[in-house]
Amino acid sequence: MLKELNNYDWAEVFKYADPTPVIGCKVSTSGFTQDDVKRIIAMVDGTNDEESWVGVFELHDGRFVSISAGCDYTGWGCQEGGSSQVASSEDEIVRFGLTDEERERLGIKEKNYDQ
Repeated sequence: MLKELNNYDWAEVFKYADPTPVIGCKVSTSGFTQDDVKRIIAMVDGTNDEESWVGVFELHDGRFVSISAGCDYTGWGCQEGGSSQVASSEDEIVRFGLTDEERERLGIKEKNYDQ
Protein backbone atom coordinates (compact mmCIF):
# COMPACT_ATOMS: atom_id res chain seq x y z
CA MET A 1 0.00 0.00 0.00
CA LEU A 2 1.19 3.50 -0.81
CA LYS A 3 2.14 5.35 2.37
CA GLU A 4 -0.12 8.33 1.53
CA LEU A 5 -3.17 6.05 1.68
CA ASN A 6 -2.15 4.18 4.82
CA ASN A 7 -4.22 6.04 7.41
CA TYR A 8 -7.59 5.86 9.11
CA ASP A 9 -9.39 8.48 7.01
CA TRP A 10 -8.42 7.01 3.65
CA ALA A 11 -9.29 3.52 4.90
CA GLU A 12 -12.79 4.85 5.61
CA VAL A 13 -12.97 6.53 2.18
CA PHE A 14 -12.08 3.27 0.47
CA LYS A 15 -15.19 1.65 1.95
CA TYR A 16 -16.91 3.38 -0.98
CA ALA A 17 -14.71 1.70 -3.61
CA ASP A 18 -17.64 0.02 -5.38
CA PRO A 19 -17.45 1.98 -8.63
CA THR A 20 -19.89 2.79 -11.38
CA PRO A 21 -18.50 3.33 -14.88
CA VAL A 22 -18.28 6.81 -16.37
CA ILE A 23 -20.47 7.61 -19.37
CA GLY A 24 -19.81 5.34 -22.33
CA CYS A 25 -17.03 3.38 -20.64
CA LYS A 26 -17.01 -0.40 -20.76
CA VAL A 27 -14.65 -1.42 -17.99
CA SER A 28 -14.85 -3.73 -15.00
CA THR A 29 -16.86 -2.34 -12.10
CA SER A 30 -15.34 -4.69 -9.55
CA GLY A 31 -14.42 -3.10 -6.25
CA PHE A 32 -10.90 -2.07 -5.33
CA THR A 33 -8.84 -1.47 -2.22
CA GLN A 34 -6.01 0.80 -1.15
CA ASP A 35 -3.63 -2.05 -2.02
CA ASP A 36 -4.84 -1.97 -5.65
CA VAL A 37 -3.60 1.61 -6.17
CA LYS A 38 -0.55 1.76 -8.42
CA ARG A 39 -0.29 5.56 -8.72
CA ILE A 40 -1.85 8.59 -7.12
CA ILE A 41 -2.84 11.06 -9.82
CA ALA A 42 -4.25 13.59 -7.36
CA MET A 43 -5.74 13.50 -3.88
CA VAL A 44 -6.84 15.92 -1.21
CA ASP A 45 -7.82 15.30 2.40
CA GLY A 46 -11.21 16.40 3.62
CA THR A 47 -12.46 17.89 6.84
CA ASN A 48 -15.24 16.44 8.96
CA ASP A 49 -18.56 18.21 8.33
CA GLU A 50 -17.00 20.27 5.52
CA GLU A 51 -15.18 19.04 2.41
CA SER A 52 -14.93 15.42 1.31
CA TRP A 53 -11.77 13.38 0.85
CA VAL A 54 -11.25 13.11 -2.92
CA GLY A 55 -8.78 11.09 -4.95
CA VAL A 56 -7.99 10.01 -8.50
CA PHE A 57 -5.88 6.89 -8.90
CA GLU A 58 -4.50 4.44 -11.41
CA LEU A 59 -4.95 0.82 -10.34
CA HIS A 60 -2.57 -2.07 -10.94
CA ASP A 61 -5.13 -3.65 -13.31
CA GLY A 62 -5.02 -0.60 -15.62
CA ARG A 63 -8.29 1.02 -14.57
CA PHE A 64 -8.55 4.64 -13.47
CA VAL A 65 -10.78 5.53 -10.54
CA SER A 66 -12.07 8.52 -8.66
CA ILE A 67 -13.39 8.30 -5.13
CA SER A 68 -15.00 10.83 -2.84
CA ALA A 69 -16.33 10.41 0.70
CA GLY A 70 -17.06 12.52 3.73
CA CYS A 71 -18.47 12.44 7.22
CA ASP A 72 -20.10 14.74 9.75
CA TYR A 73 -18.42 16.41 12.71
CA THR A 74 -18.67 13.23 14.83
CA GLY A 75 -16.42 11.37 12.40
CA TRP A 76 -16.74 8.20 10.37
CA GLY A 77 -19.43 5.74 11.31
CA CYS A 78 -22.37 8.06 11.90
CA GLN A 79 -23.36 10.39 9.08
CA GLU A 80 -21.08 9.46 6.18
CA GLY A 81 -21.30 8.76 2.50
CA GLY A 82 -19.30 8.43 -0.65
CA SER A 83 -19.06 7.18 -4.20
CA SER A 84 -16.54 6.10 -6.79
CA GLN A 85 -16.27 6.05 -10.56
CA VAL A 86 -14.17 3.92 -12.90
CA ALA A 87 -12.84 4.55 -16.41
CA SER A 88 -10.38 3.10 -18.87
CA SER A 89 -8.20 6.23 -19.17
CA GLU A 90 -6.96 9.12 -17.08
CA ASP A 91 -8.66 11.59 -19.42
CA GLU A 92 -12.03 9.83 -19.02
CA ILE A 93 -11.88 9.76 -15.24
CA VAL A 94 -10.89 13.42 -15.01
CA ARG A 95 -13.54 14.49 -17.52
CA PHE A 96 -16.46 12.33 -16.39
CA GLY A 97 -15.56 11.01 -12.94
CA LEU A 98 -15.09 14.31 -11.12
CA THR A 99 -17.18 17.39 -10.52
CA ASP A 100 -15.88 20.85 -11.39
CA GLU A 101 -15.43 21.51 -7.67
CA GLU A 102 -13.43 18.30 -7.19
CA ARG A 103 -11.16 19.11 -10.15
CA GLU A 104 -10.56 22.56 -8.67
CA ARG A 105 -9.76 21.20 -5.21
CA LEU A 106 -7.39 18.64 -6.74
CA GLY A 107 -5.70 21.28 -8.87
CA ILE A 108 -6.29 19.42 -12.14
CA LYS A 109 -8.13 20.49 -15.23
CA GLU A 110 -9.79 18.48 -17.93
CA LYS A 111 -8.24 18.85 -21.34
CA ASN A 112 -10.02 20.81 -24.04
CA TYR A 113 -11.91 18.24 -26.04
CA ASP A 114 -13.16 18.76 -29.56
CA GLN A 115 -16.90 18.27 -29.78
